[in-house]
Amino acid sequence: ELGESVFDMDTMYQIAAALDIEPAQLLAPQAKTVASASRYGIFQNNFLYTYMLVKDRSYHLLKSLLTINGTPDGGVEFYMQVPDFTRYTECKVLYTGQIFCHPNSVLIHLTNQQDPTDYGVFGAAVRMGKTDACIGLMMMSAYSTRDPGALKTIMTTAPVENEEELVCLLMINRDDIASTRRSNIFGYRLSSIDQELFR
Repeated sequence: ELGESVFDMDTMYQIAAALDIEPAQLLAPQAKTVASASRYGIFQNNFLYTYMLVKDRSYHLLKSLLTINGTPDGGVEFYMQVPDFTRYTECKVLYTGQIFCHPNSVLIHLTNQQDPTDYGVFGAAVRMGKTDACIGLMMMSAYSTRDPGALKTIMTTAPVENEEELVCLLMINRDDIASTRRSNIFGYRLSSIDQELFR
């Protein structure tokens, strides 16, 4: 129990028999998920302003805030649907999770703190150099309809003033559909945000 002694194979078989398990189960390594300590592109920031667009009768811009705590475990908090960025703790849903950042891509795993069956993953390509924005997909297991879905998502290092242009960028357009048909993959290329809004 203390890890201070080494036992022989006979003892291992006796322990396995007493526990009614296979001896190999005593030797199997525990899988550990370790988030990356390094961060790249805009993910070097501790706060990222996040925008998504949903439609029922009309379009609604969803504002959210991602905070990255900068510790080796890669912990994050995602305050989804905030009234404004100064009151982000008044969010509709709080997710926590981990960021896995590499020089060319990022994945952020999220779990709803009130409902662990509601989880999400944000994935995007990482743009190196001077940039203030990133576009990707937020895949949610149960956003509002309890059906899984994906939302085109933009993260920025500062709040965006021109929300009308932002809404246009977040709408799924013909180019998005054509690209998906060509590859049979939902995805957004870095060139999708090479517009005046982010220069």
